[in-house]
Amino acid sequence: MEPKQEFSKPVKGMIFAGCSFTWGQGLYYYSNLETLRDADNPWGYNTGLCTSIHHRYKESVRYPRIVSKHFNSFDLVHPANGGSNEKIINYWRNCFRNGNREYKLPSFGPGEFDSIERIDYKEISCVVFQLTQWMRDNFVIEYNDEFINVPMQWYWDNNTEEKPYFDVLFKYLDENNISQHELNERMQISSLNRVKKFLMECEENGVSAYILSWPKEFLEYIEKDPWLEERFITFDYNDKNYKCIEHLMENNESMEIRKDYDTFIVPPQDCHPSLKCHKIIADNIIKFIEKNG
Repeated sequence: MEPKQEFSKPVKGMIFAGCSFTWGQGLYYYSNLETLRDADNPWGYNTGLCTSIHHRYKESVRYPRIVSKHFNSFDLVHPANGGSNEKIINYWRNCFRNGNREYKLPSFGPGEFDSIERIDYKEISCVVFQLTQWMRDNFVIEYNDEFINVPMQWYWDNNTEEKPYFDVLFKYLDENNISQHELNERMQISSLNRVKKFLMECEENGVSAYILSWPKEFLEYIEKDPWLEERFITFDYNDKNYKCIEHLMENNESMEIRKDYDTFIVPPQDCHPSLKCHKIIADNIIKFIEKNG
């Protein structure tokens, strides 16, 4: 089939890989639907509170849709609400590998993904990767001839009494003379390097790569890495530049749903980026892509 002239240029998709900040948690509150119910807690997510219509609305206003619509494209968003940098990488890397019908996908355990999309690099124009919290990644240690995945977020969650493997972790740190600060630094660098490796794979296959960050911890490492810094998106707002979403939200209350008194008389109790924040993120991604190509 010969395409008409106006369709001579392929319409490729734009991948937006990230956690709940990209997925759009809380944006459904801006629909003002009568079926909305307030969150159980500011950071939590209860699937029972949201209907399919809430999700459709959320998907129509989050920053991936704003950006892709601007470029006459379409958005592919990480399907999970949340997740670690490592899990986000694994999902999209396997989507691309699944485009090769001879590649055998690994088995995904409980709590992972029900299915993996089949995506060819030729179908995608770019990947916009939103960094999430580094402590969501596991820390792998070799102890007594066994490799152990220590879920670091369990350690950082003060409300969780059960902390699996942490007796082993502290023995490991003590025996190897590794301080808590050194451990954190190692994990931050390791997490960022995994993201960089994935994005370089994308570019090697003709897919442009961009990166932005929710947490502030990655900033110093990005600024020391010319490859990442060249692709790093920051946020201009009210004549100020913010290096990460965390700083944007800390310094502007309306950027957080639970503090968005510009929109709500009584804001929903949700700590995620507001609709206004999504629009600012989108505007800066668009500006960056248009400038840097």
